[in-house]
Amino acid sequence: MKVLHLFPEFRRGGAPVNTLRFIKASRESLEHVAVGNAVDKEFVGEFRPYAEIRDIDLTRPAVGSFMRLLKTAKHEKPDIVHANGKAGMFYGLLLSLFLHSETRFYLTLRGFHDKFHGLKSGVYRFLERLMAHRVDAVICVSPSERRHYLELIKADEEKVLIVPNGIDVHEKKLPSEIEAVCQKYQVNIVSLSRTSPQKDLETMIQSFELAAAEHEDSALHIMGGLSHGEEDYQKKVTELWQSSSVADRIFFWGDVKEAGNLISSFSLYLSTARFEGLPTAIVESFLSRVPVVGTNCIGNIDLILDGETGWLSSIGDYISVGKALSKAIDSIGSKMEGDIVEKAYNEGLKYSIENQVNRLLTLYGKGIR
Repeated sequence: MKVLHLFPEFRRGGAPVNTLRFIKASRESLEHVAVGNAVDKEFVGEFRPYAEIRDIDLTRPAVGSFMRLLKTAKHEKPDIVHANGKAGMFYGLLLSLFLHSETRFYLTLRGFHDKFHGLKSGVYRFLERLMAHRVDAVICVSPSERRHYLELIKADEEKVLIVPNGIDVHEKKLPSEIEAVCQKYQVNIVSLSRTSPQKDLETMIQSFELAAAEHEDSALHIMGGLSHGEEDYQKKVTELWQSSSVADRIFFWGDVKEAGNLISSFSLYLSTARFEGLPTAIVESFLSRVPVVGTNCIGNIDLILDGETGWLSSIGDYISVGKALSKAIDSIGSKMEGDIVEKAYNEGLKYSIENQVNRLLTLYGKGIR
């Protein structure tokens, strides 16, 4: 079988990273074609040994992009089109009108969220319902995401499935420039968060400022690039960071290759997300035996049990996050931290790549007439 994967752009994080993991692990069973805007050439190079690559900008609706995508689909003749997220949904919906009736369509949600209001929200939910009706299955990556999706979209429950991302960790050394900074501090907190309102870096900066006032030998390291169309938010975050009383202890490293394999070098992981699908970096932290502080958002709550597998705090509340962060720092080296790390590690083992591949191959197999 040949699978055509759609996501907005080849950028480290989210759908592209998880798609690459699946492609690598299933290459002996499936042929793969991956489509997206090739903004990160190095990252694209990681796909090339395992999949055919098509550089098409799917970050926004465009007639030219769709015509190129349709030409690609007509040429490749995929058995399956597997779309990811809002952009993938839009282009997948259009493709479904033009391809052979035997072609199967799947949609994976990774952080489903309706960010629109009024008429835009109504149109968006209509398109989601239309897509949910046309696809063979809507795949959510966590139970809370599925519940949220069904509440908003009112789709057929039998077609909305849960297939968690496949995640593994191969611990690697920090790049020398990051290692040099980490050596200056006793407590190094890391977050794999792109500069996006979803990740709420404003709350992250303010909560660290609060916790850092009591823990002077601490630093915050943020790894993640800029999401398309979020330049105004980046400016807002930069201004907040520069005005912070602990700006000299907050480090933005941008996109970092294989960041999930570097988490083990840090003391704590911090998530201030407003919503997630299945937060890959939290599972990676669990498997790296690094304790986690996170907000009680969709996705996070499927992994973090407060006081058992990590510390939970309130969404958008820097005081709540700051208090949880201080508590986690104070527990470093304690029996409590050891117990939390052990329970979290066992939880992380459930999200293996093998489990994901087996579930998707079974799903794909059932889907072929």
